[in-house]
Amino acid sequence: NASNSHFQTYPNLNQLTVNEYNPGEGIGSHVDTVTAFGDGLLAITLNGGIVMEFRKATVDDAADKNVMRKLVYLPPRSLAVLSGDARYKYEHMIVS
Repeated sequence: NASNSHFQTYPNLNQLTVNEYNPGEGIGSHVDTVTAFGDGLLAITLNGGIVMEFRKATVDDAADKNVMRKLVYLPPRSLAVLSGDARYKYEHMIVS
């Protein structure tokens, strides 16, 4: 039996945006508008997998060596939840 302390709920989800990306297309690095979207962004992959890159700039983000990057493969039919630091402190992009 899973403890409820491991699950976070998002009672104020009130918007759905659907984007279709063809194979080889991506989207640039960004943080979704904080005033338009609250905590708890969901990304769902359907037909194909994608590679999502997360970037957290450090003090000197102009120098490439000071940017922390993490590549995450999301296979088809997967769900990624961006909340907390992942939502607000990291940019995300779909790698083309």
